[in-house]
Amino acid sequence: MAKWFVEEMTLMGASGEPIEVEAASAVAAAKKALKHNLKESNDGGRLKAKAWQLPVPGNPPQIIYLYEPAKHEHHQ
Repeated sequence: MAKWFVEEMTLMGASGEPIEVEAASAVAAAKKALKHNLKESNDGGRLKAKAWQLPVPGNPPQIIYLYEPAKHEHHQ
């Protein structure tokens, strides 16, 4: 488990209030923090959150953007 920071994205931009959670992945962290099922790939859904871990000294944090699944998704 890793420590993640999840920040909800609104139409106006970031909420400015990161939520700290322990999770195995960015997607799991967002589900825990925001109670949303989000995904890393954008298939037309809205940007809903960004997640990052504490940066390694000397490296900037790697930010993972998370999207809502598109509404028109059909399972084949």
